[in-house]
Amino acid sequence: MTVNIQELWATYSNAWREVSSQERGRLLKSSVADDVTFTAPGTSGRGVADLISMLEEFQRTYPGAYFDTTVLIVQNNQLLATWSMLDRTGAVILNGNSYARWGEGERIVHLAGFWQP
Repeated sequence: MTVNIQELWATYSNAWREVSSQERGRLLKSSVADDVTFTAPGTSGRGVADLISMLEEFQRTYPGAYFDTTVLIVQNNQLLATWSMLDRTGAVILNGNSYARWGEGERIVHLAGFWQP
């Protein structure tokens, strides 16, 4: 079975949106490994529960914010994404990049976000 990286990335990205906790958990469990590791400026963690906590804090800080991926480059079970973080009106808050690697289970095993505030 081959990973459809566009669908995988879209599912993961949708977990950042203003959705219910149940929907966020469903999106993450279908797109990231149970023991996913992640880093971003000022934070890092391991596991779906830690990632859910980070995403829920993100929505408390930026209600209604979401990400629009403009470039997705894929090679050898890895990707680089260029994205814009948008507020609920569609105005750009900031731009950044993410790196992801997926594993044999065809889910993301490592995530790293890069941006300057």
